[in-house]
Amino acid sequence: RAQRLDLSISIDTSSVNSGVRVLDTLLRGSEMLDTAASPMATFVAREARFEGEALREVLGEFTLRGIRQPLTLTALRWNCRLNLLFLREVCGGDFEAQIDRSDFGITHGALCVADRVRLLIQVEGIRQ
Repeated sequence: RAQRLDLSISIDTSSVNSGVRVLDTLLRGSEMLDTAASPMATFVAREARFEGEALREVLGEFTLRGIRQPLTLTALRWNCRLNLLFLREVCGGDFEAQIDRSDFGITHGALCVADRVRLLIQVEGIRQ
């Protein structure tokens, strides 16, 4: 069953950190993430799909380098519990999706590096 939700995730593209300074400079440059022109990547979702009580997917749009594409996050793990500190239900989990770099204009290194990129996202929130 589908359920409406409001979810927004923003990622500072300049925060990329491979641990290799030269690679980070390349990743942040105009041929890759282009952090100067596109400092943020975003995911905005308005629908979630459940199987019984279990969250299975979050459907939305991912924007990178100013290019917006539909994206579905698949739940790997999802759990909710009562947080005694907040006296509210807190939910969290791990999600994954895959994108093709070329869909976002990132073709640098296409002969050496795979086009498909796996995204892993961890989420935690308080139920309203």
